Amino acid sequence: MKRTKIIAMASALVLGIGGAFATRPTVTYFAVEDAPGSNSYHWETTNPESRGYACVAGPARCSANWTSTPISNQLPAGQPSQNLIYRMQ
Repeated sequence: MKRTKIIAMASALVLGIGGAFATRPTVTYFAVEDAPGSNSYHWETTNPESRGYACVAGPARCSANWTSTPISNQLPAGQPSQNLIYRMQ
């Protein structure tokens, strides 16, 4: 009986820890041009519209949700371009 309880408690602990790492929250990232008229861009987590940017034609997609930070000038694997980017207006 005691051994069964120990095994059950150990299993619960392992499953609880595994569950904490099983899902990562998604974050909204925004593709923002690096310089006026540039096709280079970086990803931000703050909506650029509050700073005078608008979503217009460009090399990426204006925003998307991902679980890890995307690399500048790249769309994460499996994410198609929407030919949009945030540019200063």
